[in-house]
Amino acid sequence: MITILITQNTDGPSDDGKAARLSPKKDARALLLREGLREMGMHAFAELFTPDMLGRTEDGKPFLAGLPGLHFNLSHSGDYIACAFSDEEVGLDLQEHSRPHTSIVRIARRFFTAREYEAIQALPSDENAASPDNSACRLALFYRLWSIKEAYLKYLGCGLRGGMDGYLPDPFPDTDPENVFPSGLLPDAGPENSFLPDSLRDTDFKKTDTPVFLPDRTSENILLRGQIRVIRDDPLLRPAEYAVTVSPDNYTMVVSAAAVPGEVKVRFL
Repeated sequence: MITILITQNTDGPSDDGKAARLSPKKDARALLLREGLREMGMHAFAELFTPDMLGRTEDGKPFLAGLPGLHFNLSHSGDYIACAFSDEEVGLDLQEHSRPHTSIVRIARRFFTAREYEAIQALPSDENAASPDNSACRLALFYRLWSIKEAYLKYLGCGLRGGMDGYLPDPFPDTDPENVFPSGLLPDAGPENSFLPDSLRDTDFKKTDTPVFLPDRTSENILLRGQIRVIRDDPLLRPAEYAVTVSPDNYTMVVSAAAVPGEVKVRFL
């Protein structure tokens, strides 16, 4: 089982409307790690835990000194910080849906695969957006793809050395019509979706109102699960799985592992 603990990193808005800090990030991390140790049955270590036990590899993967068998991964974004615990290697990414300072289409073209870039670019613009290039529907797909990629690289432990264009999520993570396609229809080869490039009209896109799951493995906390398909010959990359989980409103949270188990526990502290 994978357990994800998540807590707020701010105390809500202050009098001037800005978020007031509840505690430094390291204190929030300590809270999650102590509780995670208890979740993993390591109560004695939880009582002995101190923040200086937390270390990181050269590529940024966290570890606890003296506990080489404990697998966990941290992520923080916006007002929240989360930590995933498992008995196997695990990666976690949490992303607030804030509008990037630069064009998400430009970011996708630079870092993503050609297919992912085309999928984001093909989405219709939101006329109410301040910038049509950063439309809300594009933003949802962009953050879902980004979170899947970050969680996968954190699972591998190689950081950004693994790049973002050597693998693809399968199924393609656009099966949430409310978040990605305001019309409620997912793209297919029909005339109403003629804006899609021919290269995108294949079996990875299905008209559906429900998420796609791998067979015989479901969890109430998993919104979408799939595989990471490696498309580039790279010793850093290997096949894995991902799962988009429940998260706070306006956030995306993704966990990645060699095989995401049937049960993923998400607990808010």
